[in-house]
Amino acid sequence: MNSPIHLSPWDLFMLSIHYIQKGHLYQKRTPDFHIAEFLRRLNHVLSLTLSHFYPLVCRLVTSESPHEDGSYVVSLECVNSPGARLIHAAPSVELLERSINDKFSFNPAGKIALYPSKKIIGCRLVTNNRGRMNPPLHPDYFGNLINPMRTSTAVGELLGNDLGWAVWRLHEAVVGHIDEKIRGILSSWLEALVVYQMEQVFDTDSVMMGSSPNLEGMPLPGR
Repeated sequence: MNSPIHLSPWDLFMLSIHYIQKGHLYQKRTPDFHIAEFLRRLNHVLSLTLSHFYPLVCRLVTSESPHEDGSYVVSLECVNSPGARLIHAAPSVELLERSINDKFSFNPAGKIALYPSKKIIGCRLVTNNRGRMNPPLHPDYFGNLINPMRTSTAVGELLGNDLGWAVWRLHEAVVGHIDEKIRGILSSWLEALVVYQMEQVFDTDSVMMGSSPNLEGMPLPGR
């Protein structure tokens, strides 16, 4: 593909956000497992996959705007891209176990109880806007289209209610995230162009959840 791929506003204001990193846990290796053969097959499968999703091997390019107004254009260029690299790294078992234990032994209720009762805390839900648009976007749209919705409350209010109350607050935020609100977010961004910084998306007083199937498309009731 010789022409550059221009980014949508949803891609542009997320430019400074780090790449999504996810881990996959597999079954314990069998005696006949060979890492070299596994990597060879993995590399082959990824190559086949990227032939269908070629923008993932493109490179970001910044150039001056043709309007000569001092602005710049960020786009994807696939012609001179060296492709995607497969990097094999082997962490120690101790490091992996410590990372998993730290991730799943966190007690949010205990931490919240240490905060002042009037302190505002929140929960951010990363939602896919594709199914919420009216009319819906074309299924082949490959760009970014997510929003982190933040529901906030005071510590005392959260601890003074039961779990159902908290779930309902999140449910209201999901149900209210509709076409009109999404377009309003876009309109506000177009009036004051900005690239979001990490501290605007993540903060130490919020819990963020993403990649939930219940946040894909239209909202479902909390349960």
